[in-house]
Amino acid sequence: MRACGDAIGKAQKSGSDEYVEAVVDAGCGGIGILLGAAFVTCQAGLNAVVAHVKRIHESAKQTGQTLTSSDGTKNGIFSICSPVVPPSSYTQVQVINAFANYFKHGDEWNESWSALTGQSKRTADIISAVGAQEFNTGNLCAGAKALGIVDDDPGPLAAYVRQWVEAVLNTYEAELKRINLI
Repeated sequence: MRACGDAIGKAQKSGSDEYVEAVVDAGCGGIGILLGAAFVTCQAGLNAVVAHVKRIHESAKQTGQTLTSSDGTKNGIFSICSPVVPPSSYTQVQVINAFANYFKHGDEWNESWSALTGQSKRTADIISAVGAQEFNTGNLCAGAKALGIVDDDPGPLAAYVRQWVEAVLNTYEAELKRINLI
């Protein structure tokens, strides 16, 4: 990713707008694929935790308990102790998840984002809230920027996921102890 960024920087120094445009298009495409892969890798971890937490909710329900650490939905679980990404009201893990979905399915959106429905609409709403734009090839870069990723290093994504996982574990452990389920 740094090599793509370096190539763009060199192209900008050339003074040729046409050359800069070609390098930026190629560079953003390469960076986007790598960022998309990072978002999807993080999403796999997020989904694993969500699945486990949903099972905890079901187990508690079978004992007559209703857990309150979250409402047990994916978005509710994503809201646990994950900082919001300004200027949006969405958490870091919601933004990571949405950009993973966009990377996987954005090419399938054959209509204006305003015409999308269901999960596609929710994804578009989240990513546009942090800077993504319809018909923009740099949306994954915009997502990385919104999450504070600098120097094309996606390492902070893993740190955000790890912090969220720890918060979810601590939150549920405390509740399960309080109601004597562990």
